[in-house]
Amino acid sequence: MKFIAAFMLVFCFVHLGNTALSQTNKSKKSVTDPQQDTKPRKYTIKSGIVTMQADMTGMKSTSILYFDDYGRKEMTETFADISNTKIHEKVIIANDYVYTIDLIKNSGTKKKLNGGPAPGAIDFSAISEKMMQEMGLSKQGTDSVLNKQCQVWVMDLKRMKMSGKYWVWNNIPLKSKAEVEGLKVDIQAVKIDENPKLPTSTFDIPAGMTLEEK
Repeated sequence: MKFIAAFMLVFCFVHLGNTALSQTNKSKKSVTDPQQDTKPRKYTIKSGIVTMQADMTGMKSTSILYFDDYGRKEMTETFADISNTKIHEKVIIANDYVYTIDLIKNSGTKKKLNGGPAPGAIDFSAISEKMMQEMGLSKQGTDSVLNKQCQVWVMDLKRMKMSGKYWVWNNIPLKSKAEVEGLKVDIQAVKIDENPKLPTSTFDIPAGMTLEEK
């Protein structure tokens, strides 16, 4: 699980993102119209499949992000073969749980979110100036990744020895170049499918899986 934990740390800011989103949600005004969708949205398009290639200090992997219902359900599947060790892992976020699954060992963990934000649930579009200062974030214009216009963010968080540059489209980081405590990670989207119709089984826990509740 260490590989995917490091990957998610760099790709999504993890607990930094959780703090930002929880503060953002508290600051948003409630809407009383029962016909309006008021649930928080992680992404600004309904569904997607994003295939990414990662290079973590010479260790290469492929990850595929599947999401539906604006990111309220998502699954990231990661494949790698490092020093003759195969890695096949999934992180599923659905039904107020986050599941981290090792498909080689046929085991994993689950953690209840209790209505809180999931790991990596950062709303780039709603980060305040105060949050930017606390997270060492700044904007540096726009750039294109796979013909998608992205907002470019730069992070320099010295107290956590984290720095990086992120290309964000519809709240989805399509590209990043980051360093965490000397560990360099480059991630690049190589394929994007917008608004596909995903089967509900995409977010199911594999049958026979042994899960430890955290």
